[in-house]
Amino acid sequence: TKSFLGHYIGAYEVMRDMIIKSGKKRGKDIGEKTVKTMILTFVVLTCWYVAYTNPSILGIIDALSGPLVAAILCLLPMYAIRKVPVLAKYRGKMSNVFVIVIGILTVLASIKSLF
Repeated sequence: TKSFLGHYIGAYEVMRDMIIKSGKKRGKDIGEKTVKTMILTFVVLTCWYVAYTNPSILGIIDALSGPLVAAILCLLPMYAIRKVPVLAKYRGKMSNVFVIVIGILTVLASIKSLF
């Protein structure tokens, strides 16, 4: 219960600030009681859904980290080659196009596996 309480309090604070700030940007003042009700409803429904579906946490971690790792390993170096002046000697090579295409395909395959 301590773990849930810690996660709930952290999530509550972040969601409260996000809701209040987005309301202020739109010129609306959302009451604290309304915000509490919205957050509690969201958390209860989310916990209920997760308890009902009982997903594999390792599968979730794999599905979410796959596109991130593919982007870091394939696409980030190509971005650095394009933007960092010291790496200018590596620009314009066919291997860069190959790495970008494979990186995009890897990210898309990882995203497709989510659905």
